[in-house]
Amino acid sequence: MILLTMDELSVKLGSSTILNAITLELKQGQIIGLMGANGSGKSTLLKAIAGLIPHSGEICLRGQVIKKLSLRARAKTIGYLGQSQLPSWSLSVRDFVALGRLPFKDGDKISAKKILEKSILECDLADLSDRLVTQLSGGELARARIARVIAGEPTLLLLDEPIAGLDPLHQLEIMHLLQDKVSEGLTVILVLHDLSLAARFTNRLVLLKEGRMLVAGPTGLVLNSENLAEAFKINSQYCVTDGIPYVLPTYPIKTLPDRHKG
Repeated sequence: MILLTMDELSVKLGSSTILNAITLELKQGQIIGLMGANGSGKSTLLKAIAGLIPHSGEICLRGQVIKKLSLRARAKTIGYLGQSQLPSWSLSVRDFVALGRLPFKDGDKISAKKILEKSILECDLADLSDRLVTQLSGGELARARIARVIAGEPTLLLLDEPIAGLDPLHQLEIMHLLQDKVSEGLTVILVLHDLSLAARFTNRLVLLKEGRMLVAGPTGLVLNSENLAEAFKINSQYCVTDGIPYVLPTYPIKTLPDRHKG
């Protein structure tokens, strides 16, 4: 089922075009990766989908124009997590995660508590639940922020570099958690820089270049050497070991391999 459509989506900042005529359909129940070089428009695209910035063109969620939804309806349907920012308030981890339930403040309190506890456990925060968020390490804070947005039980989850700053264990745990959520019906769109994690965990990829969509499709088809050369100016190899796909960047474009020998 088609969940999200974009038709000629463009974003301008002054006289600069940040996103240019993005047209795309995305199905429900998938992890969709947004990838591209720095400045290609990934974060801007997430903000536009979330309805946080002005844009031209149309974005529809299940046939409804997102910018016409009330703020409350949008908050109940779309979970957005921007790039990491240090919290400026002294809340416990538990209270911080509970902020994700604010759009449902008039709902059943017993169910809300169960959802809160589940989110805390899923993000490995049980031992930290009484600690102040201002006392967390960067990786711990990243997990708390993910728990907060998951606690809102959105239909569409938008994540901007959600595993940046996490150690390999917690990167894998969060990506597996997202897979589990998708199996329950959630749809995830996330910005990633790690090509190998994208190869392993995403169902589809959207590659951006200079504000335009370079290519979109199933991950295994998008991550070919030609597309990655165009998007990132690198040579690369797509590999599979023990059934797990990964991408090996080899050399910058125009760099001769024999310069690195010996």
